[in-house]
Formats: sequence, C-alpha cells, structure tokens
Amino acid sequence: MMPSEKSIQRTLFVLILASLVIRAFVAGFIEFTNDEVYYWTYAKFPDWSHFDHPPMVGWMIQLFTLNLHFTSEFFVRLGSVVTGTFNTWLIFVIGRSVKNSLTGLYAAFLYTSSLYCFIIAGIFIMPDTPQVTFWLLSLWLLLKSLPDENLTREARQNLMLAGVTMGLAMLSKYHSAFLVSGAFLYILFFNRKWFRTKEMYIAFLLPVLFFIPVLIWNYQNDFISYRFHETRVVSHDKLIHWDYFLTELAGQFLYNGPVNGVLIVFAFFGLIRNRKFMEHRRLWLIILVSAPLSLVVMGFSMFRPTLPHWTGPAFLGFILIIAAWLSEKRNPEAGFTTSWSMLKRSSENILKVIAKSSFNDNIC
Repeated sequence: MMPSEKSIQRTLFVLILASLVIRAFVAGFIEFTNDEVYYWTYAKFPDWSHFDHPPMVGWMIQLFTLNLHFTSEFFVRLGSVVTGTFNTWLIFVIGRSVKNSLTGLYAAFLYTSSLYCFIIAGIFIMPDTPQVTFWLLSLWLLLKSLPDENLTREARQNLMLAGVTMGLAMLSKYHSAFLVSGAFLYILFFNRKWFRTKEMYIAFLLPVLFFIPVLIWNYQNDFISYRFHETRVVSHDKLIHWDYFLTELAGQFLYNGPVNGVLIVFAFFGLIRNRKFMEHRRLWLIILVSAPLSLVVMGFSMFRPTLPHWTGPAFLGFILIIAAWLSEKRNPEAGFTTSWSMLKRSSENILKVIAKSSFNDNIC
C-alpha cells in the first residue's frame, strides 16, 4: 500500500532539514571559488547586465548580504542555501501535482542527490542559483495552466504568473529562454485554444519586457555578452569531435548524479515501450521545456568543448519523469528504503567531491 501522507511529509521534513544543515555548514566552511569571487563583483558594481551573464546573481548577493554589509562565505552564499532548501520543497510540490505525493518525495530525494542541484546551485553562489528557483517556479505554473483544456480563470492567472517567473529566470541566465520556447511549442502542438486568449500574449510579452534592460545594456556595450557566448558555442571546425561529446555526456552523468543518470535512461526506455506512468499532456510539457536545452548543448559539444552544468535546468524536468516512473515501478512499501539508499549513495559522491576538490577551478 501507498505510504501515508503523514509519513511522506515527515520524511520530506527530515530530508529538507538534513540537507539545509549540511549545505549551510559547507557554505560557511569552504573558501570562495574563482567564479564566486567574480560574481561577487556583480554585487559590488551592480548594473543592468554584465560581461557574461544577466544581473540576477548580483542582486541576490546584495539581498542576502544586506548590500555587502556581511561579506563572509556564509552570507554571500546564503541565497543558495535558502533557495536550495525552498527548491527541495518546490520540486516535491511539482512532483505531487503531476502524479502523487510519493512522486514528489522521490523528486525531492533525486534533487538532493544531484551534484548540480546540491552544490553548484545549492551551496555555491552562481547564476544557476536563482535560475533553478525561477525555472522550477515557471515549470510549476506552466503545468498548472497550459494543459487545462477549459482555460479556466485560475489557469489564465497561472500562465501570466509564469510569464513573470520566466522573465526572472532570463534575468538569471540566458538559456532560460528555453522555458519560453518550450511553452510556445506545447501550445502549438497540444492546446491551440490558448492562441484565442489575451493572457497568453501577455505571458509571452512579460519575459521580453523583463529582458529589455539587458538588451539595452548590451547595445550600449557593443553586445559584448552575445559576442562572448558566440565564441563559446559557435565553431567553424566542421569535424565532429567525439571526445568533446563523450566528455560532455560523462560530465552530465557526474554533475546530475550517477543515480539520476542511470535512472533517466530506464525511465525514457519505459516511455519508448509506451509505459504510461505520467499523464500524457504534462509529460509532453516537461519534455518540450527540458529536452531542447539538453539536445542543443549536446549538439554544440560535437564541435567544441562545453560545460556539463549548462544542461542542469533540463535535468530538473527529467527528475520529475524519473520520480513518476519510480513511483509506478517501485514497490511502495519499500519506497522509503530505496529512497534513503539512493540518497546515501549520491551523498557519498557529493562528500567525496567536497573532500578531494580545492574548488579553485572555474566552473562556468
């Protein structure tokens, strides 16, 4: 039988509390990485945009350090600790909404077991930190709105709120634009009724309005951000470099957790075999938001070196798919044992990374 709601809530509370304590301790114990020192300058010299990223991470540092009044490692990273805790709860809520509470619990465990979610976006202060929060909020609101065939008032309101969170995500990191494209593709292929509503146009206009200051800043600075990122992803070499591709693939497995990497293969294999473990429309919305980012980066990696954490937000959607598959596949009575075992194995990997690495290498 399915574990009781009270039991699931209690387990979730323990998970969130334990991860909060660990991340808070590590955040105050480890010295800044080179990247974090660089992003500290975003807060020191605030602007509407910066050389390689939009301004959100700098604003977050300003907020949690009281405008750099407190500048220790703990306070500079406090935004990551707080939002990482919130994100664990949020992905549980999203998982519960797409299937059931056990799915939400699995999603929370899988999120915590990810090196990307737990360390890069949950301890370090990086552009990924606010991006992950706004990405999850956007995905949640899109799932609460776009699949609605009746276009209820609540669904319309949620879609406009998604426009706000998508705009904030784009102020965090450029490739949050995949949220907007994924939402549009879903409407185009699965629910064209939205084209007859004014709320849809408002929702898609809002991210553009949010992003205008970044465009103006780039116009004033010779579009330096886009020229920089063009050199990172555009290659004039027509030869395919399989070593780059395999490095990116291996890096995604490591960054997102070996457990998650293996399980996503099994979950998608189940989809190919037409296993119905998630409602069709919600599944396709998650795929259209998540898969294009992963596929584009994998395509770039065939021609030039890429960084594995670029696809991190895509795995947030994949985690939900894995969680739904697990809640359908696993014996519910053994669910918690399996979850704790998964968390233990991935936590050991996380602690090994923390112990062995000096964290002096650039991440971004």
